[in-house]
Amino acid sequence: MAVTKIKPIKNTINKSIDYICNPHKTDECKYIYSENCFPETVAEEFEIYLRQARDGGKILGRHLIQSFAIGETTPEQAHEIGKRLAHDILGGQYAYVMSTHVDRDHIHNHFVWCSVNLQTHRRYISNKISYRQIRKASDKICREFGLSVIENPQSRGRSYNKYLEEKRRKSEMKKAVDRIIDNVKTPDEFMKAIKDAGYRLKDINSLGSEYTNAVISHKITENKSPLRRLIRIKANEKIENVPAYKNWSQVQNLKRMARTLVVMEENGVNLRNIDQRCLEATEKISELKNSLKSIEREIGSAKPDSLTGLYARLNEQSLQYYIAKREKKQFETIRSNIHEWEHYTSPMTIKSREKFREER
Repeated sequence: MAVTKIKPIKNTINKSIDYICNPHKTDECKYIYSENCFPETVAEEFEIYLRQARDGGKILGRHLIQSFAIGETTPEQAHEIGKRLAHDILGGQYAYVMSTHVDRDHIHNHFVWCSVNLQTHRRYISNKISYRQIRKASDKICREFGLSVIENPQSRGRSYNKYLEEKRRKSEMKKAVDRIIDNVKTPDEFMKAIKDAGYRLKDINSLGSEYTNAVISHKITENKSPLRRLIRIKANEKIENVPAYKNWSQVQNLKRMARTLVVMEENGVNLRNIDQRCLEATEKISELKNSLKSIEREIGSAKPDSLTGLYARLNEQSLQYYIAKREKKQFETIRSNIHEWEHYTSPMTIKSREKFREER
């Protein structure tokens, strides 16, 4: 069962794009797709298309969310369904970015598209009729993929409430299991603890690939490793009781450390030159942005027979701009992670940190 929801974007495109293209939500950008634009330069490209609009309006774009029932689909299938839905409702006539978020119990797709049609230069009309068409298209594709749909619209409210209740129940179970994993030393202790908490192993295994027997045993063993103890955040008791913060500290920190070290090796970055590399990347982006604006001005006053060459230059510069922004983001992530580790990873003393810097 897929549930859809659409809302207008009135103020800024960047915030919506940054959110839907978050690497942690899209399996390191694996599940991101776009058409008629680049994800990293979408705001600039949307601005060009909005200037060409024949009719007035303040809506910059639309944000559609397509959510699937827990455990009913895979990330790959959901991403393919999203691409099909975008094709059916937009017909290749709009610039859009689509992503699949896999960081929660329920997999869901996000779509952000420019409100101006690239062929007619008229704005997208969002009303009850257009939303009904989106819902019908979503249901049709879900049936083709063998997923359930809501056959009786009058029961939609009850079905959706049941879906939300299931989502809430599984979220609470995950938090409870995570707390138990943190406080046991062996798989046998874990089995006893979940039984005392009123859970069955079958229920735990239904939470997904992060909660299979093998993964849970690995997490319990990992809790005892020196590396895990080194990078675990030494927060106060109040912070430790915030589930989202604690989950981040235990699950994401190892991944971020490994990912950052790989990027540092690939790009020749170290602790001495990271600030300089960030500065150079910022200057490069500024130059490319000015170049893009210059090309846009040329397009605005150009004759029809010269537009093809100008758009080719625009596409080339947009790609370079995209690559430069991605590089800058990598460098800033490295710098951010370094600062976080230095702040949180006791028992590193000031002296040992200086030694760590010298060795790097």
